[in-house]
Amino acid sequence: MGIDTVTDDCQVDRPGVSSRTNLRVLTVLLLPREGVPPIFYYEPRLDEDEDEGDLEEPRAAGWGLRSRLRRLLRQVRQAEHHAPAWLRSPIKWLKTKLPADERLLMALRSADRIELHHPSLLPADRAEAAWRAYVDRRLRSRALLFGIYLLILIPATLLTVVPGPNILGIWVTYRLIAHGIALYGLWRGRAGKFDVCPKQADVLDGPVVVDRKEADRVQRHYHLGGLTGRLKRDRVLARLSVRRRKAEAAAGEGQPK
Repeated sequence: MGIDTVTDDCQVDRPGVSSRTNLRVLTVLLLPREGVPPIFYYEPRLDEDEDEGDLEEPRAAGWGLRSRLRRLLRQVRQAEHHAPAWLRSPIKWLKTKLPADERLLMALRSADRIELHHPSLLPADRAEAAWRAYVDRRLRSRALLFGIYLLILIPATLLTVVPGPNILGIWVTYRLIAHGIALYGLWRGRAGKFDVCPKQADVLDGPVVVDRKEADRVQRHYHLGGLTGRLKRDRVLARLSVRRRKAEAAAGEGQPK
C-alpha cells in the first residue's frame, strides 16, 4: 500500500548504490496548477512501521536524531496538555502552519531515486525542470526559516528560568531540527545524490487539484490516504488568496486619485 515503488526501467548506476537491493525509491506525483507552480505530493507506505517524515512522527534516520526529534515532539504534546488555556490556541495555530510538503522533504534525506509521475500531456523535460525549480525554491525558503529559528532559539532558551513548560523553546528546537533535516534532503536533490526519473501517468491527466472526484480517483489508484486532504487545503488557500486579491483591487479602486 502507498506509493513507494521499485521498477527496473530507471536504473541507478551511481557507485555504492547500484549494488544495493533495498533501494529507497519515492514515487512523487506532479500535479499542475494554473498560474502557479505545481504541487509535488509524496506519501509513505501505509504499512511502514515508522512513517517517513510524518508531521506527527518525523524520523531522522541517518542523522542520529530520530529519538531526539520524537522526544521533542512528545514534549510539545505534553507542554500543550499542561499549558494554560491561553497558550493552547497558539500552539494549535503553529501546528496548522507546518508545510504541506513536510513528508516529502523529510524523505529526501534517504532517497536513492525519485519516480516523478506526471500527466501524459506534460513533457518529461518540463517535469524535470519543474522538479529542479521546486528543489531550488524550497532550498532557499528552508534555509531562510532555518536561520530565523536559529535566531529565535537563543531568546527562547532563556525562558527555561520561567516556571512551567518552556513551550516556545521546545517548539523552536523541534522545528529547527526538522528544517535541518529538510535542508539536508534538498541539498541531496540539488547535488544529484539521487536520480529523478519522469514517468507519464494518464491517471493524472484530469483536473486533480481542483476536482474532488478526480482527486478521489487518483487517491484510490495509488492507494493513498492523505491526497484529498492535502488538495482540500490547497483549494481553501487558493480561494482565500483570490478573495484577498479582489478585496485589495476593490480598495485600490475606491481610493481617490
